[in-house]
Amino acid sequence: MFVTINFKNKVTAAEALGRNGTMECRGLDMCLSNYYKQEPVIQITPVNSKGGLGRCYIEVPMEDIDAVIDALTQMKKATKDLAKTMEKVG
Repeated sequence: MFVTINFKNKVTAAEALGRNGTMECRGLDMCLSNYYKQEPVIQITPVNSKGGLGRCYIEVPMEDIDAVIDALTQMKKATKDLAKTMEKVG
């Protein structure tokens, strides 16, 4: 199974660090993988500015997916809270 997420904002690209240095990261490609492993993992690979896959990836064990989702959700909330604080100060 493959899922690709294309980032909405193409002007302010994120970055990824791969084998050949930094690259513009325009999205993420995720696939279910279990190469040479007993348990499946989710493999996350950056999508570069040309629509190709970057030369790096992260494997997340299935048993830790919920922890990753929770951490991302907490970070998103913290960013929103910071933005609200900045509006009050500014």
